[in-house]
Amino acid sequence: MIILPVKKKLNISKNLRIAALIICIVLTVAMGTLIYYETMVPHYEEKKVALYRYSNKTNIDHQVSFLPNDLYDNAVPPNGIYITNFLDRINTTFQYQFVGEREANIEGSYKVVAEVEGYTGEKESYKTIWKKIFILVPETSFQNNTNEFSIREDIPINLASYSNFADKIIETSKVNSQLKLTVLMDVNLQANTSQGVVEERVSPSIIIPLNTNYFEITKLIPDDKVAAIEETRQVQLPVNRKLVIIYSIVLGLMIISLFCLIYLTVGVEKDLFIKTLNKIFKKHGNRLVALKINIEPAEQYINVRDIEDLVRIADEINKPIMYKYSSTPQEITRFYIIEENTLYLFDLKEYIDSLEKEKAMLIEKKKSIKQNRGKDKDITT
Repeated sequence: MIILPVKKKLNISKNLRIAALIICIVLTVAMGTLIYYETMVPHYEEKKVALYRYSNKTNIDHQVSFLPNDLYDNAVPPNGIYITNFLDRINTTFQYQFVGEREANIEGSYKVVAEVEGYTGEKESYKTIWKKIFILVPETSFQNNTNEFSIREDIPINLASYSNFADKIIETSKVNSQLKLTVLMDVNLQANTSQGVVEERVSPSIIIPLNTNYFEITKLIPDDKVAAIEETRQVQLPVNRKLVIIYSIVLGLMIISLFCLIYLTVGVEKDLFIKTLNKIFKKHGNRLVALKINIEPAEQYINVRDIEDLVRIADEINKPIMYKYSSTPQEITRFYIIEENTLYLFDLKEYIDSLEKEKAMLIEKKKSIKQNRGKDKDITT
């Protein structure tokens, strides 16, 4: 039979050991609870889920035809600036496309109009003086069950005819103003899906100044749009493995610490002498005087039972409490008050001895009472 050597347990303060045990137990329970909560309890968060995705695209292309001239040969002028007197016709193509991820009941209407407008000011000060609308493509309805729908309209623009109309209005009204031609395609679309309704309205347009010697063409085209019908759902989150690993490491450390505290340490009471001495200095340190020399013998010695009695005497006769200083706490055993030829003395060592004797007597008394109760019980039986 092999007998393993038993290692001596480490002595630590009883209070410190109890505090460490409580901390370890609390952390062990807390980490175990957190691991259970993270791995076994479902966690959710609100997320928007796309039920039906779709996109909108619009575009305007144009080509310019020139009258016979010595400058241009149907080529695009530099910087997109056109000389009005050389211009014959502007051919435009308006395009719109709707694409859904699944089939839907698509319906709506569109039209193409030209607006000749007299106006004044710019931006915040912009005001329309008059406006005339020409229907180029009358309102056209559409309906189809598909996932992709598109519109294409080729619109020729005779700039001279619109300029002549504007000149006639100015001549008749005697009101001079800035002039412009706006050609736009107005599209209203509604897609009815099983997940909801999509409503879109777009109005791509082309703007051309009138009654100017030269001009630039401005296109106002909405940005391509990618969107979706969305629904907010509670989505279960995956287990946070990093947190579980951290909690598990802390739990493991706490279990090891508990094992070490329980089986490898023993709690011991702090030495009663040192404990009492520290208490004296903590409570009465501001009235204690340390001496480097021994106290001279006195004619009369009066012993007091505890330090509180000595403090009351010091207060009564207004004298300091003295002791012989030592760097070794165990050597500080006596505290004095000197009044003329009388020396009041508190001996800490004797006080501790008396406490231990009283404690031993009390234990013996309890033991005796317990034994007597046991005898009485046997007699009764």
